Amino acid sequence: QQKCSISLHIQVLPKTWQTGMDLIDLTHILGILIDNAIEEVLLVPDGIIEVRITGNACGCSYTIRNSVTPRTIQQGIHAGISTKGEGRGKGLSTVRELLSPYHNATLNSCLQGDIFIQSLTLSWQDPLPEPSENVLNSIYNPVFTTPHTPFKPNPTRIWLFML
Repeated sequence: QQKCSISLHIQVLPKTWQTGMDLIDLTHILGILIDNAIEEVLLVPDGIIEVRITGNACGCSYTIRNSVTPRTIQQGIHAGISTKGEGRGKGLSTVRELLSPYHNATLNSCLQGDIFIQSLTLSWQDPLPEPSENVLNSIYNPVFTTPHTPFKPNPTRIWLFML
């Protein structure tokens, strides 16, 4: 058993935001992006992951930033390609598939130095109505309310145990 740690910063800026897409699709997409980030950061000494959610009446954005290895910087990051072995590297292709019915969604990815940034942005032309009973009960565009507490710069430490 090997003990690993990852610094994880999570920042949710709006007090209330609407997801902009089916909650199951959103969860699947963010799960893939965060899982990819965790796999990479495990290879980086003192690596970090930052997750940031921003939003307003006309859209929202989910941004994941993570440290990358020198090998990843050199090779780049491509859908369908993995350095982790056979049968891997399907996550980004799955994300593209899941996003294809959402014409209001854009996934931007870039490598800035030793940081990989992925930003999923969902926008709509007309501001969404204020949360109501109908919106709150809809799985397709739920509204989340977070306690309004200032972001603390100290990261949460996540411990992963590798068998």
